[in-house]
Amino acid sequence: MEQYIPKSALVAEFNRLIAELVEKGEGTMFEQGRISAFKDAKLFLDTLEVKEVDLDKEIDLVEDKYRGFNSLSRADVIAVAKHFFEFGLKVAQKGE
Repeated sequence: MEQYIPKSALVAEFNRLIAELVEKGEGTMFEQGRISAFKDAKLFLDTLEVKEVDLDKEIDLVEDKYRGFNSLSRADVIAVAKHFFEFGLKVAQKGE
């Protein structure tokens, strides 16, 4: 199971749900509220920014800087980087 949901998949699901509600006729205030909520969620997603990084370049920088640590393999460095990236995401989410 994928840990993170691609933004495009989430937006597509919101669009599907909106279309389904519109097809039913948008009659009740509840349905109108749901449509509005899905549209608001889509707008919020557009405010999120995920910066792409060159992980190989960053690993090379770490390896160059800490050449004395020969016991660390490239796989070890990748595992540590992923751990702290995920840790950073968790901390950022708690701070919101």
